[in-house]
Amino acid sequence: MVKRQFQVLLIACVLFATIGSVLAQEPSKPPIAPAKSVLIAELLQLTEMKKTATQVYEGLVEQQRKLSTDLITQTLETHSEFKQLSDENKERVRKDALEESTRTERRIQELIDERMDFTRLIEDISYELYDKYFTEEELKDLVEFYKSPTGKKSIAVVPKLFAESMELAGRALQPKLQEVITVFMKEESERLDRELKALIKETSGPKPAPPKRRASRRRRP
Repeated sequence: MVKRQFQVLLIACVLFATIGSVLAQEPSKPPIAPAKSVLIAELLQLTEMKKTATQVYEGLVEQQRKLSTDLITQTLETHSEFKQLSDENKERVRKDALEESTRTERRIQELIDERMDFTRLIEDISYELYDKYFTEEELKDLVEFYKSPTGKKSIAVVPKLFAESMELAGRALQPKLQEVITVFMKEESERLDRELKALIKETSGPKPAPPKRRASRRRRP
């Protein structure tokens, strides 16, 4: 029995792929047998595909915002110059960085929404993939499952499970991401230090002595 997670993972994968490469494109719908097309349409209606797509999309965006906020804050805290600032200036720099991050994310979100009908994209791809991976009989089984009490419960619960799993995954990944940032910042600091030392040595080395002037010879009278 195929679980509801298939559709949720489908939506998540499509979201990441779409944002990365096909903001202005819509996939063409392949020819589907009429009987299968009717079953897929009923399946998407039973599973509230559009509502689920919106919930997953908003959940992923919100999770990304939280991760961005945490990473910006932690990156600032590890920066040597930031540590030397007064508490007042630290707060100002932190506030400015978070505001700029929020402004950028909002603008990107606006551009995505202007150029992409996300639920339509999910619907088109759902038709293609359900047709590819399920036979007509299997689609009938899925329709019957989602008409059952357990199927109806999975429709309501699985998006919440997905959102919670994303949050838990973010918490688990955060310390590792912080380690990566710390190592990277240390490597960059050491690299810049080497380059500065080399530059100082090059520019402050002993200057070449000026050429000696030849003594002029006086002619005897």
